[in-house]
Amino acid sequence: MGPIKTRVGEQSPDLSLKDLHGNPVILSSFRGNKHVVLAFGSTSCGLFTMKLDDLQRVYEQYRQHPDVAFFVVYQKEAHPIMMGTGQPKTQERRVELAKRFQDKYRLEMPVLVDDMSNQAAKFTRLPSTAMIVDKDGRVRYEAMLLHPCAIEQTLQQLLRQE
Repeated sequence: MGPIKTRVGEQSPDLSLKDLHGNPVILSSFRGNKHVVLAFGSTSCGLFTMKLDDLQRVYEQYRQHPDVAFFVVYQKEAHPIMMGTGQPKTQERRVELAKRFQDKYRLEMPVLVDDMSNQAAKFTRLPSTAMIVDKDGRVRYEAMLLHPCAIEQTLQQLLRQE
C-alpha cells in the first residue's frame, strides 16, 4: 500500500481528535450534515506549509457555508530534527507545537491535534496530504500534496450535486 491509505470512493475511517482548546471533534459526527476537508501536515513539512496561504483562502470562501467544514490535522513532525525540538514525546507538547504552528502561519482554520496513537496514520503515512470526506462518509478527494484549487473544485462539484 502507498502512502495514502484511504481511496476515493471508500468509506472513510473515523477520526476522533481534539482541537487546540481541548474540544473533541469526531469525523463521523459530520455524516449527513457536512462535507469535511482534512489537511494533514506539520511545521517541518515545507511542501505543506508553502500551500497554507492558498488553503486559507479556500477556507475563507467556505467558512460560513453550512455544508462544509475545514480542519488542519497537525500530525507528528515530518522532519523533527529540522525543528531542533525532536518529535514531541507527550500530547501536551504536541498541542504546544500545534499552537505555535497555528500562530506562525496565522491560520484561522480549526486545527486538530493528532494524538500520540497517531490516528492520522489511518489516512496517510505522509504529511501534506489532503482529503475531502463527503456527507455520506466517503472519501471524495485525496492528494499527497495540498492542491487548494483542486480542493475548491471538488467542493464546488459536491455542492452542485446536492
